[in-house]
Amino acid sequence: MCTLIAIIDPNPDTKILFFENRDKPDELFQGDEMRVLQPNNVVALFDRRSGGIVAGYSAETGVFGGVTNVPGYPAKGSRGVVLMEVLTESANLHEAISFLRGKLPSGHYSSANYILGSNEAVYKLESFGKKLHVSSPRKRGFATNNFVSLTGEKIIPASRARFNWLEKHFIRKRKLKLEDFLHLGSFHNEKVPDAAVCRHSHERLGYTVSSFVFEITKEGKANFYYAPGPPCTYKYEAIFLTS
Repeated sequence: MCTLIAIIDPNPDTKILFFENRDKPDELFQGDEMRVLQPNNVVALFDRRSGGIVAGYSAETGVFGGVTNVPGYPAKGSRGVVLMEVLTESANLHEAISFLRGKLPSGHYSSANYILGSNEAVYKLESFGKKLHVSSPRKRGFATNNFVSLTGEKIIPASRARFNWLEKHFIRKRKLKLEDFLHLGSFHNEKVPDAAVCRHSHERLGYTVSSFVFEITKEGKANFYYAPGPPCTYKYEAIFLTS
């Protein structure tokens, strides 16, 4: 059960803030790592088993994206691979959205939520079989492991609780900063345990295996942070990668 957030212009000094806590997808999980992928200089959280990515940012095009699994429609196509193709093959956000509009309705990919964006807008895409819903462009987008617009998925009550808590208590905050996102990664939510973002205290809630956060400043500087486990235990480290 993952948590994915992207915000444009969150404060006067920052153009983009991006956050993804990755929770263990299944028993076949083989680990992940930070890599730079070509073309397009994509700084990405790379999944070792699928050969795809969980999230990434193109330093060449400024397009970024992330994906969360949504149970209900299993298929052979890898969600992470198609996200990697989007970021390495698209020249801009318009091309990235068009790419997924062409790919996802084939029904070849397991159900998922995708967030795609640039420094101008964020889109949320919900994919279930041959159904695809693309949101209008907005400044803030977030997803867990259930749909908002589509139906048919297997409802995960804890994922819904986390979505509702984030919508009410975090997403609407003004002037969010990098420090808020880094703190969110290790948030256990003692008052509403099902809404925890850092998830490892109970088997029913899943287990956070990694976290990826980045900010793009108004001056264009990119800062990347990675935690190779629950951020409450594995503290974020600044990432410096070369292709």
